[in-house]
Amino acid sequence: MESELTENRTKIRELDALVRTKLTELAALESMHASTASELEATRQAKLAMEGQLAETQTQLQSAQSNLAKEQFVSQRVAESHERLHEQASQLQTTLEEQVKQKNLLFEKISRKSTLHSQNRESIASLTST
Repeated sequence: MESELTENRTKIRELDALVRTKLTELAALESMHASTASELEATRQAKLAMEGQLAETQTQLQSAQSNLAKEQFVSQRVAESHERLHEQASQLQTTLEEQVKQKNLLFEKISRKSTLHSQNRESIASLTST
């Protein structure tokens, strides 16, 4: 009986040691679980922040694309206007050059007529004086 008692005491000590080991392991697991849960929450918060940044970036991208399309439209219209203005300026220059040419021809004609009238007056004067 004594040996049974000793044997039971030994088993109790072993079981007590095993319980303490298991309690220590349980505490470690609970600590790891709490750590993992807080990491999970931190990761969720980071994910939410990233999603907010993504939404903001997408909005900015859409705005930038819209502005780019508007700028391209305006640039195209400006280029077309420059082209039309260049064509009109070329036409005006051609017209102006033609008008200057005709003006010069007119002045030459007037000068010839004036010379002719002068010669005619001189001829008349010389004929009447003789």
